[in-house]
Amino acid sequence: MIGKVVAGILLSSTIMIAGNLPQDKHWGVGIHIAPLPSVSASYYLHKQSMELELDTAYDEEFQSSWDKGVDIPNLETYTTDLHLRKYHDGQIGGLYFSGFLRFSYQDGLLKEDFYAARNSKLGIGVGIGYRTFQDADIGVWYWSIGLNAGLYVVGENDIYRHDDLFALPDNDRKEIFNVDLLKFGYIF
Repeated sequence: MIGKVVAGILLSSTIMIAGNLPQDKHWGVGIHIAPLPSVSASYYLHKQSMELELDTAYDEEFQSSWDKGVDIPNLETYTTDLHLRKYHDGQIGGLYFSGFLRFSYQDGLLKEDFYAARNSKLGIGVGIGYRTFQDADIGVWYWSIGLNAGLYVVGENDIYRHDDLFALPDNDRKEIFNVDLLKFGYIF
């Protein structure tokens, strides 16, 4: 409980003193901590108040094998997203709206016959979020939160085995939905 209060105070104080990205900064790298880890690289277009971000992530879903006492991987998913973000107030920082393309490569066990199969999917979507920057002596840092939703428009869906109890997020669905809870980055 005390840890949550301290984290809330630190986060709210960071929000109050942080602001927009300085005009001389154009490149950034980020790490997304929750709910799934990912890494990203960004390029900022100050005149257009836009950001172009390439983000990549890896996820595994396991099926428990009760008779052998081991977890068997059902589905491995590699995703690469290309996000185009437009910041609301004319500067880079604060509220943004985005569009994205997602490429997903999957390798797993088919639900019908247990054979291994590979599948590639392409999806599109939109998002909304908030990103704030803090100019410190050691460089410019950012944190952000956001929501993204979309659909896969190319590729097969709902073909792999799942442990329904633990299949969140479900990478095999047609729908794309992810929450950026904690994303941190460094601008250079």
